[in-house]
This record gives sequence, C-alpha cells and structure tokens, in this order.
Amino acid sequence: AKGDAVISVNVTVPVPVGPVALPPMDSQAMPHIFVGKATIGGLAAPDGTKVSVWVSDYNAPVGTGTVSGCEYSAKAFKYGGAFAGKTLIFKIADKDMGTTAMWESGMATVLDLAID
Repeated sequence: AKGDAVISVNVTVPVPVGPVALPPMDSQAMPHIFVGKATIGGLAAPDGTKVSVWVSDYNAPVGTGTVSGCEYSAKAFKYGGAFAGKTLIFKIADKDMGTTAMWESGMATVLDLAID
C-alpha cells in the first residue's frame, strides 16, 4: 500500500576477542613440570619472586611457582580439551619474558628464565 515503509535494522553483537576464562582443569592429566634458574637484570631473582606459566587463550595462568635460591619450579596443568602442543608463555614477577615452551603431559623440562 501507498505510504508503507520497510525498516531494516542490523544488530551487531561484539564477539569477545582475546583471552577467555580458564576452562576446568583436567585432574587426570599429568602436569608438565618446569625447573631452572630465574634471573632479573642478570642477577638472581629474589626468593619469593612469582613465576607464572600462561597460554595466550586464557586470562589466568595454567601454572605458578616461586623462586628460591635463584631457582624456580612450576607445574603447568592441563585445562580444557585439546592441550597437547599448546605454547606456554613464561612470566617472572608478571613480566612476559618472551620465553615459550610446548606443553606435554608428564614431562619435566629444565628451562632457565631471564628478564632485563
């Protein structure tokens, strides 16, 4: 009919981009254990300094540890489904150092960590 109008409305819903919350931990999978020296600016990281292990998909660490006597140990746990081969990102005192490793269930890896 004359005078009728059709109105079209497009609705855009933002899709979350970036890290999401950790899915449930898989308690059946053996963690990947990392140990090594931790240095900051060429000096031993102080006792109690936090070391954390991250996967870029998630907004929380998949593992943590602390420095004692210039050395750290951290267990990286499996979260969610497919996790084998995920790239792990290491931080000392919440600073990303650019060091990465691949997650493997039940593995133990010596990995020295250093930041400026």
